[in-house]
Amino acid sequence: MNTELFIGAAKRLDDIDIPRIGSRIGVGEDEIHAFMEVEAGSSGFDSKNRPKMLFEPHIFYRNLSGQERLDAIEAGLAYRRWGEEAYPSDSYPRLVEAIEINEDAALMAASWGLGQILGTNYRSAGYNTIQGMIRSFMDDEENHLNAMVSFIIANGIDDDIREHRWETVARVYNGPAYAKHGYHTRLAAAYRKWARIADTPWEGAPDPVDQALDYPTVRMGSKGWVVEHLQEELKRLGYHLGGIDGNFGTATRASILAFQADHDLKTDGIAGPRTWDVMENSARPKPVGESRATATTATLREKGSQTVVDADRGGIGAGIVAGTGALAGTDVLLDQAERAEGILGRVQGVLGSFGGMMDTMWPLIFIGGGVAALWYFQKVKKDRVEDHKSGANMSR
Repeated sequence: MNTELFIGAAKRLDDIDIPRIGSRIGVGEDEIHAFMEVEAGSSGFDSKNRPKMLFEPHIFYRNLSGQERLDAIEAGLAYRRWGEEAYPSDSYPRLVEAIEINEDAALMAASWGLGQILGTNYRSAGYNTIQGMIRSFMDDEENHLNAMVSFIIANGIDDDIREHRWETVARVYNGPAYAKHGYHTRLAAAYRKWARIADTPWEGAPDPVDQALDYPTVRMGSKGWVVEHLQEELKRLGYHLGGIDGNFGTATRASILAFQADHDLKTDGIAGPRTWDVMENSARPKPVGESRATATTATLREKGSQTVVDADRGGIGAGIVAGTGALAGTDVLLDQAERAEGILGRVQGVLGSFGGMMDTMWPLIFIGGGVAALWYFQKVKKDRVEDHKSGANMSR
């Protein structure tokens, strides 16, 4: 194979290519866009119009044996484990060197094109030889996308993409560490985004009915990426009252109930097909009323917020503590210190070890502690106001 340039026609994808190629597995462009956004680069070619390529020395090591492996190790082109050395910004010079040792092993040790398909998977991508795949990739990004879809079919996840089982898709495509990097939630979020964007008109596009969302029903006690996606949707629409943690608890159920009540749905606290359909397809972010959007600490205090009242009381106490410290050197401070020593009689032995230093330390302790407490109670009130504006806390 002529490896001097790796440059062919380098034609980019046309808009129509995405729904046309997606139809191979019975999906519209939204699923393909989502998959490309998470699993593919913004382009299948680098700045020199070569197919994007990442040479993997640990794969090259695995593809070799005997003297060839020893030669590759000596040349710095192969090592046993991923991450032993940093990757260069351009992998092509290393690839060209590796080809001199073993062409097939080198080409199969690189990830190629838009979907970064590892060369060892060339047959799953629809090619008879690794060289044939690369020549095809040099010509047109359409071939990159077709190879991705062929790989999806060969690995049996085309139905998972159709049914939006993103966790399974990510596990197969990205390996067992998919959850650590959040590939499943990123795929779900990308699909959600593209589902709201108008599709490219194409006469062969699947019937919109066939593209209906098919998330499983979740309820109290459910866990996993579907619940995490549900919480993200509720947050987007202004209903979520808890964290994005993938656990369907009381806060998530309360959020669902509020959403269902506002959209004339059965208020059962369960995210079933009808609730999913409205949430994903027709619901719009809940507007925040003026009274809530302009709420202040004073507003919540008037409404009787227990959190604000408690923070006010704590702030008064903190101010007294700080003020006491500010009276250092006066008879008033000494009286306060004497009272404090009486209160802390249980640790008199410890205080005694400080001797005369206590007269100096007490003012600093009072001032520092008081200021820190004042800051804390102010933050409590500020956070309570923000919770009220967002709807995360409307009761206290």
